[in-house]
Amino acid sequence: MYNGRPTVFLNNKPEYPMFYSLTDVPGGRWTWEEVPRYNLKSFCDIGMKLIQVDLAFDHVWAPDGSIVTDTAQRQLRGVLDVCPDAAVFIRFHVNPPKWWQRKYPEENTVYADAQPKPDIRWGIQRLIEDDEETPARCSMASQRWKNEAGQKLREFLAKLQALPEGNALAGVQVAGGVYGEWHYWGFLENEPDMSQPMQTYFRQWLKDKYQTDRALQQAWQNKQVTFSSATLPTLNERKEAKFGIFRDPVTERHVIEYYEAQHQVVADGILHFCRTVKENWPRPIITGTFYGYFYSVFGREAAGGHLQLQRVLQSPHIDYLSGPGTYYPNAVEMGEPYRSRSLINSVALHGKLWLDEMDQQTPLVPLKDKNFAQSLQKSIAQ
Repeated sequence: MYNGRPTVFLNNKPEYPMFYSLTDVPGGRWTWEEVPRYNLKSFCDIGMKLIQVDLAFDHVWAPDGSIVTDTAQRQLRGVLDVCPDAAVFIRFHVNPPKWWQRKYPEENTVYADAQPKPDIRWGIQRLIEDDEETPARCSMASQRWKNEAGQKLREFLAKLQALPEGNALAGVQVAGGVYGEWHYWGFLENEPDMSQPMQTYFRQWLKDKYQTDRALQQAWQNKQVTFSSATLPTLNERKEAKFGIFRDPVTERHVIEYYEAQHQVVADGILHFCRTVKENWPRPIITGTFYGYFYSVFGREAAGGHLQLQRVLQSPHIDYLSGPGTYYPNAVEMGEPYRSRSLINSVALHGKLWLDEMDQQTPLVPLKDKNFAQSLQKSIAQ
């Protein structure tokens, strides 16, 4: 805290927390290529020295199990070549590599209402291009994923800190789920997760909460249910609520608790990987994540929102939360007020920093809405 607000300190000096971040989209993601290099230098020249780049396990975790740092080293070196005094942050996607998902299909998400779709393979690929559909992705309840990815993250950090470029690393933004924003796979229009890893997690979660089968039976008003027989709610049970948008906390308790457990799963992953970063870097390091979206979650807060905010904010392993502004109609038009998606005062009161991500196109790009384009051109002319 500095002057009453959360602040980034670098080498004991407070810095205004404005980052320039490269995209993960082909053509703009690699620091050594022409356009990203030009943009990095342009922002560095006007004084922006907090730089973020993207990396994923796909870039460093090889099918033979080894950790290869060539791409990571080159990504950091590309920043330092044009901005030698930059403080570099890595947005690191902790989803397992695509080869791992094919090797362990039993660890993948199972949708209640759709079949998983393989990634479209053509041209130059963006790793997260198909995230918003019903992709073949590892279940967030997979203990194998958390164990193996946690170990590989430790190995990666050990190798990175031994490189000269590692001296420039100031922070890691842990990314996972849809677009790295910790939404559950398929949440936009579908219902996750019926996989065996989620079934196992849910039963253990119930056991931790109720301790005895009898207590579970009383809570669920079901004399037959036990920790070993409790099942995930069906699609119909999820879609039907007895009181409009509200569920009956007695007769529909099993559905409510499934969603609560699913949100715990997501928070588990965030805290697991942020803690891994904190504990495996040789000096203080800033950790953050996309989380805390309270507004503009497309009406799908239960299936894929961020409802464990309090738990995440209470963690000593989280320094900042981040998220883009709302996308709803009018929110991005010229002259409209900016709308953040989080409870920013709550974030600040917990001593955490909130970083808004400006990921919207500028008004200089071609517009599909001709009426809006005409009104924009008119306003510019005036």
